[in-house]
This record gives sequence, structure tokens and C-alpha cells, in this order.
Amino acid sequence: MFSVTGMYEDVFEAQLLGAAKDFYRAEAAALLQADLSVGVVGGYLRLVDDRIHQESTRCMSYLLARSRKPLVSIVEREMFYNHLDTLLGQSGLHAFLHAVARPNGTRNADITDSLRLVYMLGKKTDTLQQVKQAFVQCVTGIAREITQGQKSETDL
Repeated sequence: MFSVTGMYEDVFEAQLLGAAKDFYRAEAAALLQADLSVGVVGGYLRLVDDRIHQESTRCMSYLLARSRKPLVSIVEREMFYNHLDTLLGQSGLHAFLHAVARPNGTRNADITDSLRLVYMLGKKTDTLQQVKQAFVQCVTGIAREITQGQKSETDL
């Protein structure tokens, strides 16, 4: 009805995008306010990916196709880009990669999936260089700890 009357963009879509931005901002803040752990980072990245797919499906089912790109961009920005420092910091990617260096029951499929999602979201939000720098710093730190004898060879 909004599309036929020409009010879709001015009335409906503007309200929809504003509500989506508020929703995803609040959801991300609520989920990331607690201390991050390896499982939390992986689960959070899967949730971001799920939300992107949900918005895409919603646009194909109920909305005009042109709303897909702005809605997906809101999810990516509010749930990933705006929290990049937290996700790549000491309790995020850093802790995750340390756990990978010393497997503690984390399944290889979970590790691979989480790394794939970090790469994918970094690429989509033009933050791949920051993801790469955080990854290199973490791997270099782990290697330094091993070579300086602070970690055992089994950790390598």
C-alpha cells in the first residue's frame, strides 16, 4: 500500500530504518556489556550473521528489495563496525586466538566459522585492514611467548 501511494520511502522506510538502528544498537550493547569469552565472541558473530540473513529474508518476503541494502548496512554497522575495538581487543579476538593456540574443547568447526565470520564482516564493513592488524599482533604475541620459553612447545 505504501509503495502504490508513493509513501514507502518517505513515511514507511524512514521509520523502519530508524527503528532497526535503535533495535540493533540496543541489542549489541546488551550482548557486549558483559565480559567476552571465546564462546561469547563466536556466538555473537554467528548472531550478527543470522541477523543479516533475517533482514535479507524479511526484505524478500515483506518489503521492497531496495530496503535490503540499507537494512543490512544498519546491522553490520550497529552490531560489528561500531564494536570493532571490543571484538578485536584483549577479550575478543585476542582471547579467541589464544584459545585456538591451546585447544580447550573448542571444536575446529566453531573456530573456522568464527574466523570466517570475522573475515566476512571485516570485508563487508571495510575494516579488513584492522582485522588483519589485530590478527597479526595476536599471532606475533603468541609466537613470541612460545619462542621466549614462556609457553611450552606443545602450545605451538
